Amino acid sequence: MAWLRARGIAADVLLPHFNEALLSKLQPEDVVAGNLPIQMVAQLTQKGVRYYHLLIPVTLDLRGKELSLMQLNALDVQLVEFKAERLSNIV
Repeated sequence: MAWLRARGIAADVLLPHFNEALLSKLQPEDVVAGNLPIQMVAQLTQKGVRYYHLLIPVTLDLRGKELSLMQLNALDVQLVEFKAERLSNIV
């Protein structure tokens, strides 16, 4: 991802999509950065994988659109480490 590279953050692998097959290949202390659903973040946390989420304060008019590096820079994007835990099913 251009935003990460522009900040000098290197990646071993860049993937357009993350899925269960890739999750099974990760090891404790591996690092994943992106915008994943909370249930996947919980699975990463359970495996001991570190997860960095791109916090993108997207305006309504930009939702659902692919954003350029220039747009991301203007939006004050942050890279923040998160951990999640699945506690229970309500229904």
